[in-house]
Amino acid sequence: ELSCLIEATSTNIDNVHKYSANPDLNRSGQTLYMKEYVWSFDPSSLHRRQRGGNPTGNAFLDKASIDTLVRETLQNAYDQKSEHGDGPVEVTFGLHTLTGDSKEAFLSALSWSTGLEPTMWDVVETGQFDQEHKAKLRETLESVYSDPLWLLNVSDFGTNGLTGSDDEDSGNFKLLCINEMVTQQDNSNRGGSTGVGKSILTMFSGWSTLLYATRVPSEEAKRIEEISGQKTYWEKYEFPLRIFGRVDFPSFSRSDGAGYEGPGFFGLKTFSDHPFFQNLPRSCSCWGDDAEELAADLRLSRPESKGAGTSVVVVGFKEPMEVEEESTSLLRSRIADDLDASAGRWFWPAMDLDSRPLNVRVDVFDNENIIGSREVQVPEDFVRFRSLSAASGDTDVLQDRFNTVEQSIPFRVPRLKPGISANWPDGHPTTSSSFTLKICLAKPDDDNRNKVALLRGRSGFVLDYRDIRARAERPYFAVLLGGLARGTSEEDRILEDFLWRAEPPAHDDWSAGRPELKYRYDRGATKAFTDLWTEIRRQIRQAIEGPIQAPTPGASRLSRLFRIRGQGGAPAGRPVFRSNLSAVHDGGLWEFKGSVTGPGDPQKRWTFEVSANLDEEGRTTGGTAIPISSLEFIPNDCEMVSSGEGDGPVLVWRCTPPPGCQKVDFTGQTIGIEEIMGNSDARRTRLRLNVQQRLQEV
Repeated sequence: ELSCLIEATSTNIDNVHKYSANPDLNRSGQTLYMKEYVWSFDPSSLHRRQRGGNPTGNAFLDKASIDTLVRETLQNAYDQKSEHGDGPVEVTFGLHTLTGDSKEAFLSALSWSTGLEPTMWDVVETGQFDQEHKAKLRETLESVYSDPLWLLNVSDFGTNGLTGSDDEDSGNFKLLCINEMVTQQDNSNRGGSTGVGKSILTMFSGWSTLLYATRVPSEEAKRIEEISGQKTYWEKYEFPLRIFGRVDFPSFSRSDGAGYEGPGFFGLKTFSDHPFFQNLPRSCSCWGDDAEELAADLRLSRPESKGAGTSVVVVGFKEPMEVEEESTSLLRSRIADDLDASAGRWFWPAMDLDSRPLNVRVDVFDNENIIGSREVQVPEDFVRFRSLSAASGDTDVLQDRFNTVEQSIPFRVPRLKPGISANWPDGHPTTSSSFTLKICLAKPDDDNRNKVALLRGRSGFVLDYRDIRARAERPYFAVLLGGLARGTSEEDRILEDFLWRAEPPAHDDWSAGRPELKYRYDRGATKAFTDLWTEIRRQIRQAIEGPIQAPTPGASRLSRLFRIRGQGGAPAGRPVFRSNLSAVHDGGLWEFKGSVTGPGDPQKRWTFEVSANLDEEGRTTGGTAIPISSLEFIPNDCEMVSSGEGDGPVLVWRCTPPPGCQKVDFTGQTIGIEEIMGNSDARRTRLRLNVQQRLQEV
C-alpha cells in the first residue's frame, strides 16, 4: 500500500539537514516501505512568511508561448552539456495524453488522492493569490477525472544530470528543484544568467507541478551517499536513477489552522537530523531500485545506456495563454508542430556545430502507444539564415541572391569597474571590439526578409530576428555575429561578457538599460548600441545600393546645423519653411509624427534635419538629447542620412526630398527613455522635436 501523508517539514533550511545513518530505518527502527512516497510542505509558523504564488512566473507572462518554452528548455539543456562527452546533445519533447488505466496508474504513483489533491483544495480555499488563479486551479481539480491528462516530458542526454545532494548548494539538483532565483556560476558562455528560465515549465503546468528524473555517474552517486547518508545504489548501477517532484503553491492554511509557505516536494519519506526539527519527516530524492519502479508510471523512464542527463515532466500541460478550443487529436498535432518549428527556428546554430551538435526530436503518445515521432529540421524559411552564417563575403555590393557581403561593425565596450568580475578582477579599460555582419539578398516574397539574426556565444541559439529598417531598395537577409560567436580573441571575450549582461531574463534582446550594465560598467552602453544599429542600417543599405555619395563641398557646414539649440526664425533673405509636429508617449518611448513644407519653388532642392530632446519637469534650461531609433518618410524615395554628435547620445536625421517635392510627412520613435534618464517618470517629461530646414547648396 502507498503511504502518502502530508507532513509539516522544514525542507528549505540550507545546509542543516542530514539523513538518518540508515535510510531504510525510521526513528523507531522499523523498516520503511519501499514505496512510501509523500508530498511535504514547509510550515510558515517558523518565520510567519507569506508567499503570493511562484515569484518567478510573472517575469514571462507577456511571453508565454511554445516559443518561450522551447527557447528556455533547449538553452538550459545545451548549457548543461557534459564536459566529458564528445557526442551530440540530444533533447526529446514527449507529448503524452493519458486516459483510463494509464491515467489511474499515473495518479496513484503521484500520491494524488491521498496527498496532492486534498492540498490543492486547501489552496483553492485559503491560498494567498487572486480569484482568477483560484478559479483556474478549481477548474483543473474538477476536470481531473473527466478529461485526458496532458503531460510534457522534456528529456536531455549527453548532459551532466542533476548533481549534488538534496542540501548541497553548489549542485545542479538544488539549483533546479529547490532554490528560487538562484543561478549557476558566473559564465557568459551560458545562454541563461538570471535563474528565472526554469520557472517557464511551471507556467505550462495547470497543476503547478513538475516531476524530475535524472541519471548521474556512479562516482557522483557514491559521493552524494557519503556526504548525505542517503542510499543511492551506486554499487548496482553505472548511472543510478533519481526521482523528485515539486509543486509551486502560494501560502495556504489547512482546516486545523496550520499555515504553509507554499512550495511542496515529492519523494521518499525520511527524517531530519537537525536538532530543531528532530523526527519531522521530509520528502527526499528517490534513488535506484525505488526510482526505477516508480519511473514507468510517472513517464520518467530513462535508458541507462544513454548515460547522464535529466527529464522533466510538466503535469497538466497546457499553454498559459487562452487558445481556441480544439479536439485532442488536433491539439496534439498543433503542439507537436509548434515544438518542432520553434526548435528549428531558434537553435539551428547548435544543430550545425561540428563538435557538440544539438539533436532534437518530438514524440507524441496516446497512453502507452507512440503515434508520431519526428527529428527536428530547420524550417525552410529559416534555412537561408543558416546558409548565410556559414558563408564568406565575396563582394562589396550585392548583385544577386548567391553572393554575400561581409563587414566588420565596430563596437566600444565601456570600461569595466575593478573588483566585480572574476575573469577581469582589475576590470578592463574601454575596449574596441567588433561584430561581423553578413548580408545577402532575399526574394520579395520571403517571409523573413529584412531581418537580422543576432548571435553571440557558443550556446548555439539565435537571440532574436531583429527587424532593421534599412530603407534599402531590395529585400535582404543578414546575420550578426558577436562575442564568441565571432571569435576567441580577448576583445571577443570582453564583448561576449558585455552582451550577456545586456540580455533581459528572456534572453531575446540587448538592452542598454539592464541593471547589470549600470552596476558593472561606466556609462556608454546607450551610445554603443545606438551606434551599432545605425551602422548596421548604413552597411545594409550600402551593400544593396552601393556607397552613399559624399556630400557636396558646401555641405560641410552641415556639422554646424547638428548643434540644434536656441530659438529664433530663419535669417533675413532665407526662404520660409513650415512644419507641423506632434508626439505621444507609449510604453517607455516617444512616438512622433510631423510634416515639413518646402520653400514653394519646385526648381529648388531643399533638405531638413530632425532631432529630439527630452525635457524634465522643473528644468529650466537645456534638455537631454534622445536618439531616434526609427524614422519613416513619405514619399519613400527621400534621401536620408543619420549622424551622431560628439560623445553624447545624440542622433540627427537628415532628409533630402526628391526633385519637385514640396511636402514630406514623417513618423518615428525614440529609444526608451529609461536608457537615457534611468527611472525618470515618463509623465514628467516632454519631448521637444527640433526641425531645421535649408536650401540644398549646389
